[in-house]
Amino acid sequence: MRHLPLIVVACALTACMGEPYSRPDLTVPSEYRFALAQSQAPADTVWWATFGDPALDALVTEALANNEDLRIAAAAWTSSRVPR
Repeated sequence: MRHLPLIVVACALTACMGEPYSRPDLTVPSEYRFALAQSQAPADTVWWATFGDPALDALVTEALANNEDLRIAAAAWTSSRVPR
């Protein structure tokens, strides 16, 4: 038991050994790849149109135009349905 502090210190010091961190160079695009124009909705996401409800159409169009997260999710859903 009296060697336990020495073992803990030795483990702590060996954990700190290694090369210093260097930040990797990243190329970041100027625009997000799923960014859409305000009025543009993904083409394959009009499943709600089968209900024939103009109020629902207006709500979904407004949601897609004003909600970044929803547009990203819709674009991801559309791209996942494309056969590869």
